[in-house]
Amino acid sequence: MSSAKKSSILLLLLALLLLGAFGVYKYAYQPHETTESRSVDYSGSATDFLSKIKSNPDAWVNKAVELKGKVSANDGKGITLNSAIFCQMRDDVSVSGLKKGAQVKLKGRVIGYDDLMEELKLDKCILQ
Repeated sequence: MSSAKKSSILLLLLALLLLGAFGVYKYAYQPHETTESRSVDYSGSATDFLSKIKSNPDAWVNKAVELKGKVSANDGKGITLNSAIFCQMRDDVSVSGLKKGAQVKLKGRVIGYDDLMEELKLDKCILQ
């Protein structure tokens, strides 16, 4: 085999390797989905959603919901709605000004329902 043919095969293999590596990189480092960009799977009252999720909590995991309710607790990093829905706020959202009893509307991702405590947990929440 001539050296010109060997070098062209080597260049072709190198180009394919680089193209494959670039494809893997683009796939692995896709931008994260933000709370704002997620489509809402449920929108309504926190009380209504709580009664709805009790029948089939696993179906709602990792779904975006938009809830309206009354603040019953505020720990600075998250709030509790209607004494049964804990909402962990996104790091850039401040809830220091929310007082107990305030009506809020928020959007977040369902991470689970605790049967024992009868508490729904949301994360990545933002105020609407």
